[in-house]
Amino acid sequence: LLLLQRIEEGVYIEDSVLTLNDVRQSILGILQVILNITFAIVFLFWFRRAYENLGRVKVNTAYNSQWTIWGWIVPIMNLFRPLQIMNEIWDKTQAKLQKFDGQNNIVRDGLLIGSWWTLHIINSFISRFVMKTAFKEDTLEQLIESTKAYMISDLLIIPEGLLLVFIIYRISKMETRLAEEVLENGGVVLPRE
Repeated sequence: LLLLQRIEEGVYIEDSVLTLNDVRQSILGILQVILNITFAIVFLFWFRRAYENLGRVKVNTAYNSQWTIWGWIVPIMNLFRPLQIMNEIWDKTQAKLQKFDGQNNIVRDGLLIGSWWTLHIINSFISRFVMKTAFKEDTLEQLIESTKAYMISDLLIIPEGLLLVFIIYRISKMETRLAEEVLENGGVVLPRE
């Protein structure tokens, strides 16, 4: 961004500096894409497993476990279906745990999950804006605006990711306690299919 602003101010920048910047940005972009794809795949595996775990302890779910993947892909549904499934995982895991341990207080943490989802939706729209403008950058001003939007998107992904890690941590702790309770009470935790 600073380089673009200096160019806008009329400061002469050597070609070698511009080339080095382009190479650096290309490498960072490729690494970011690889990391995003890797994290998305790992998350989707966890998300599906967590939803299927409800069935393993004989909890009926509202959707087929395939919706844990399709819910992210199908247009319009991807605005609400993953949130519904995450809330269902959170609520039904706790409800089942409370059946075994009456002292377990159900925590309705809509703020935690809602904050994560809000950041995800905002970041998705900003990312789409960036992708649309990335190929239409005819002027230096458009390039600067696109770069600013990209930076905002990159900054939003940090709290979004941290919230998601915390949600996964909390649900995983609930699942571990639930599995222990099921086994202690003579039940069986069905293995993965």
